[in-house]
Amino acid sequence: IKIGLEHTRDLLAVNGNPEKRINTIHIAGTNGKGSTCSMINSILLYKGLKVGIYTSPHLIRFNERIKVNNKEINDEYIISFLKKNKKNIEKIKSTFFETTTVMAFSYFYYKKVDIAIIETGLGGRLDSTNVLNPKITVITPISLDHRKILGKTIKEISKEKSGIIKKNIPLIISKQSSFAQLEIDKKAKKMKVNPIIVNYPKSIKINIEGTTFKYHDHLFSTPLIGKHQALNASIAIEVCKQYLEKVSNEDINSGLKKTVWPGRLQLLKTNPIIYYDVAHNSAGIRSTIKSLKYIYKLK
Repeated sequence: IKIGLEHTRDLLAVNGNPEKRINTIHIAGTNGKGSTCSMINSILLYKGLKVGIYTSPHLIRFNERIKVNNKEINDEYIISFLKKNKKNIEKIKSTFFETTTVMAFSYFYYKKVDIAIIETGLGGRLDSTNVLNPKITVITPISLDHRKILGKTIKEISKEKSGIIKKNIPLIISKQSSFAQLEIDKKAKKMKVNPIIVNYPKSIKINIEGTTFKYHDHLFSTPLIGKHQALNASIAIEVCKQYLEKVSNEDINSGLKKTVWPGRLQLLKTNPIIYYDVAHNSAGIRSTIKSLKYIYKLK
């Protein structure tokens, strides 16, 4: 890992700066980034847009990280990109993630997407995705993670994550802890942005089929399981309402219902009951345990 944007900018420059030629939505946070990305993707696809999505890490194969209209990048493009850029990558000393980020932006430009949803890899301020001038920036809940790199406290981590906030660009954030909110507000004020804060929705119900909830008095549902997914879905709803000129609650709900995002409390077997979940920090694991206790009425 190399922290900083210089290598990414250099590699983008020799590839014609594709990041300047695509519309993007940029998402940072600790937990829920991928789920939020996938739900935004699903709603925008339902509305007929050509949508790129860049997420990490992958579960099984590298190609999962870069998709257009839910179709993974093919091996041929990956190979041709690497062959074309081999000397540049070696000269610039681009890392794996820097190279992958440039590949994603190049692919989205090549595929002429209407919009690309970009998840930060780590942090925000110095994350290699932070070369963008997006249409919307988004920050999901912030908690302790990657402390060796991002900082030991919520305050330090929040400062890094809020580094994606851009001047006069709409900002949508989840309700945060007081320390995180303070850092986000500080950066937002500097960038002349009034954050749209998404609070926890109401009437949340979860079962093995997914999650239903009320957001602004309208009932929505997502196949992703957990109270935290109701919040992620609410953020996705707010992003789509901000981005699309005209979208109905019915359209949003239809799009949400089509979301597919493996590894998030994914029921693999019913006898015996086996779930697969990628939670990898204390906040994520707490959410997983809470959801399972709720579904199975455990104390």
